[in-house]
Amino acid sequence: MREENARLLQGKLSLVEWERKKNVLQQQDARAERERRRAEQLQRERDEETARANAAQKELDAQEAERKRKTKEQEAKEAERAAKEEAERAAKEEAERAAK
Repeated sequence: MREENARLLQGKLSLVEWERKKNVLQQQDARAERERRRAEQLQRERDEETARANAAQKELDAQEAERKRKTKEQEAKEAERAAKEEAERAAKEEAERAAK
C-alpha cells in the first residue's frame, strides 16, 4: 500500500511539475510574442519615418531644381536684355558716326 501511495504521490508531483513547466513555457512564449510584435511595430515606425524623410528630401530637391531653373531663366533674360541694350548702343553709335 505504501509503495502504491508513493507511486501515486510521485505521479501527482510529476503532473504538478509538468504543469509548472508548461506555465513557464507559455509565459516565455507570450513574452517572445510580445517582443516580436514590438519589434515589428518599431520596424514599421522606422520605415514610416524613413519614408517621410525621403519624401521631405524629394520635396527639397524639387524646390532646389525649381530655384535653379528660375535662376537660369532670369540669367537668360538679363543676358538677352544686355545684348539688346548693346545692339541699341551700337546702332546709336553707328547712326551718330553716319551723321558726322
